[in-house]
Amino acid sequence: MIPLCFLSLDFKNAFVRIAHNYLFQTLQADGIGNAFIAGIKRMYEFATSSVQINGHQYGTIPILCVLRHGFPMTKVFYALCLHPLIRLLDLKLPGIRIWHRRHPTSVVAYADDVNIFVTSGADFIIEEVIRLYERASGAHLNPRQSKALAVGSWCTQEVVLGIAYHPHVTILGFTFWGTI
Repeated sequence: MIPLCFLSLDFKNAFVRIAHNYLFQTLQADGIGNAFIAGIKRMYEFATSSVQINGHQYGTIPILCVLRHGFPMTKVFYALCLHPLIRLLDLKLPGIRIWHRRHPTSVVAYADDVNIFVTSGADFIIEEVIRLYERASGAHLNPRQSKALAVGSWCTQEVVLGIAYHPHVTILGFTFWGTI
C-alpha cells in the first residue's frame, strides 16, 4: 500500500472573501460570454454597504469582495472561482487511482470542500499552489479547521500547511479512517 495523506481543506468565510475582479477574470478565462459577464459586473460593480449608529447612517463603503448571499448563482460562481485551484493541483500532483478510472485523482471538491490526495513528501507543492490561489482570489486557508488524515504507512512527522492530523475525517457525511 502506498503511503497517503488525505487533506480536507477549509477556507475561511469561503464565499465572503472572493474578490469581484477575480470572479470576472475567472468567468472570462472559462469562456463565459461577454454579455453575461457584463450583467454580473453590473450586479456587483456598485455594491455598497453603510454603517448605522444610533439610528444615523454614516456614508457608504464600497464592497469589493463577497459573493451575494441568497443569490442562486453564488455556488456556481464559487465553483468557477475554485476551478483554477483544482486544475493546478490536478496538474502538479501525481494523485491516486480510484477504482478503474483511467487517470489518477489528486483533488475532489464539492461546493467549498476541497480534498487533496498526497502520495509523497514531494507533493508539498500544494503550499505554493494554495498561496498563489489566496493571492489571486482573496481566499484564505484556515489550517485550524482543515484536517489531515494519515493513511497506511504515511509518516505523520511531515506536517502539511500547519494542518493537524486526525484519527478520522468526515466529508459529506462519510467518515474516513487511516486504516482500511
